[in-house]
Amino acid sequence: MFYTKYRPQKFSDLQNLKAVKKTLISQLKQKKVAHAYLFTGPKGTGKTTTARLLAKAVNCKKLKNGEPCLICDNCRGLLAGTFLDLFEIDAASNRGIDDVRALRERIKLSPVSGQYKIYIIDEVHMLTREAFNALLKTLEEPPPHVIFVLCTTELYKVPPTVVSRCQLFNFRKAKNEDLVTRLQKICAEEKVTVEEEVLANVAAAADGGYRDAETILEQILTGEQSVESLLGLHGHLPIINFLESLSIVDVKACLTLLNEYFEEEVDLELFTKGLLILLRELLFIKVGIGEKASDISTDEYLRKEDITRRFSESDLNKLITLCMQAELTIRNTSIPPLPLELMVVRYSLYKETVEENMFSKKKTGGLSGKNKEVKIQASQEEGEGKLNIIKERWGEILKVIRPHNHSIEALLKSCSIESFDGDILTLKTYYKFHQERLECVKNRNFLEGIISDFLKSDIKVRCFLGDKRSEKSIESDLIGDMSTPEIFGGELF
Repeated sequence: MFYTKYRPQKFSDLQNLKAVKKTLISQLKQKKVAHAYLFTGPKGTGKTTTARLLAKAVNCKKLKNGEPCLICDNCRGLLAGTFLDLFEIDAASNRGIDDVRALRERIKLSPVSGQYKIYIIDEVHMLTREAFNALLKTLEEPPPHVIFVLCTTELYKVPPTVVSRCQLFNFRKAKNEDLVTRLQKICAEEKVTVEEEVLANVAAAADGGYRDAETILEQILTGEQSVESLLGLHGHLPIINFLESLSIVDVKACLTLLNEYFEEEVDLELFTKGLLILLRELLFIKVGIGEKASDISTDEYLRKEDITRRFSESDLNKLITLCMQAELTIRNTSIPPLPLELMVVRYSLYKETVEENMFSKKKTGGLSGKNKEVKIQASQEEGEGKLNIIKERWGEILKVIRPHNHSIEALLKSCSIESFDGDILTLKTYYKFHQERLECVKNRNFLEGIISDFLKSDIKVRCFLGDKRSEKSIESDLIGDMSTPEIFGGELF
């Protein structure tokens, strides 16, 4: 594999990690290495590689300017994989408290040949709570001959008590230019010629990961797949094709693409996340800060800028909202393409509504007098009709919400439906905490998606804080008056 064959053997071989290299080399020169490090960042950005370089450097017998010599016994042992004082642990498969207890027993023993025993725990966020507590005790009182290097792609899952006992290093995605430079070096070593345009596409598909870029290049050089078909399964290319069809509201083409991706085993959850990231970039470009907010190449920026012209700010705002709703539901559905398919349909309905409104304004030139009053009255009647539907079906809505998010269901039970005006449903809450939870963007988007499905139209939900009720009043709302159905449709909750 290219990513193992061409793995950096010195700190100077690392690209795009200037701050990490500078700090570690400085510590090595001063012989003031920490007892625990925490490397965090996206996959394929050099976390494990840097951990191995650190293990090599602290045990090198001829360390020079912070760089391992690569010729002493310990360096050669690490290169060959025979060094007995390096332990790499996959926390995904060794995540229990018994595994950590066994580790704690082993670390008491002195190193066999090196100065330090190095424990690299990959995907450390996968450890159980009990395992973290056991590891915490070791991090508080580490033996002087042990260094821990914890690696994770999801820092927020690591307990703060563990983070605070480690030196934290952030690994960022590589720039496309750095990836292309790396790929060119590998091509030179392999004595093959690859067009720069192909390498640029590989770099874009790798999405900032060295390992992914090297793996895709190896597939191109050694596999039988065409470059186009291979890159079609990676990175931004499927997303860009999808967005191009969406920009002209070609529902048939969008749904066909989604089903093709599903049949080709594209991970639609990752596809949705990638779509959300790209839409965010397009929004930045639209408002004029795209170049400052992105480190992509000029060619890629121009390509994204071209796509951006096809959407208005309102279009991008709507798409981002719909995409966030799809991301929330895609993990829990038995039909992976369905949330994205619904997103396409909802966006097409939104565009139809926008175009109808524009046509209506052009045709009538605005309303006044009696016509305006008639329209307002019709709008009010329509709002009252939808409000009645929501009240009648509130119990059904709560039942749909329950398996996805029981905490939102519980919050809604303590609210009351206040009004429905235009496309805005207003709920009254009685505690500020409830209002804040329901107004949270993630929860509000989820709730709006559920209610929009019931009414077959886009609905926005807003909450306001009302006067606190007595316990008796709250109990009455929760139980319901069987003779006079309230907002919960007379059902028991």
